Amino acid sequence: MRKYIFAFCFMALPALAQTDTFEVAQLSIKNTMTEPAKVQFKALRHIKNGRGEDYICGEVFSPADHSSYRPFAYKAGKYVIDGSYKLPEDIKFFTQSGCGGKELETIGLTRKQASYMCGMSWEMITDVVVSGLTLEKAADNALDKVKSLDPRMPSSQKDQVKGIFMDTLKEITSDKNVVDDIKLHPEASEDVFMTYCKAKMSELFPGK
Repeated sequence: MRKYIFAFCFMALPALAQTDTFEVAQLSIKNTMTEPAKVQFKALRHIKNGRGEDYICGEVFSPADHSSYRPFAYKAGKYVIDGSYKLPEDIKFFTQSGCGGKELETIGLTRKQASYMCGMSWEMITDVVVSGLTLEKAADNALDKVKSLDPRMPSSQKDQVKGIFMDTLKEITSDKNVVDDIKLHPEASEDVFMTYCKAKMSELFPGK
């Protein structure tokens, strides 16, 4: 399972642009808030993460949007506020930035990602059990989602990730009782699977 989760962790980030100053970062964030004039910042700093990449970190408070100061990471025109994740790559951006601390950066993935990863796993399973796709086609669909997060993934890694997906599907679909439960009670089966999957993710990646 740990190898399966790590299959989502291959995105590299660009170098810090010369225009990345505190002023530029603050303006970029302010302009997306409900009341820009009331937005406040503190603890602004430049950092270099474990990969040697530069980010601007700090905390932002927008009374109309958040109830307290929230950590953020900024780089080359993109920013992510901790806890305000719209896409899986937003979580990756923040955790890999180092703005959340070395422990979070080292883990790379936290329980906040569990919902997305478990959801992808469930979709792959139902592609086979409910929609009747072959194991290979379902694995290819899942791989396409991973590649959309990291278009630069080497071919060798693509083959490895697909192999992990195939092994996962074979293990689950080989159990007739599990397959029958999914077919007869899809919603209940999804609830059980997601609860179990998220719990296992939290055990593997304890943290925030």
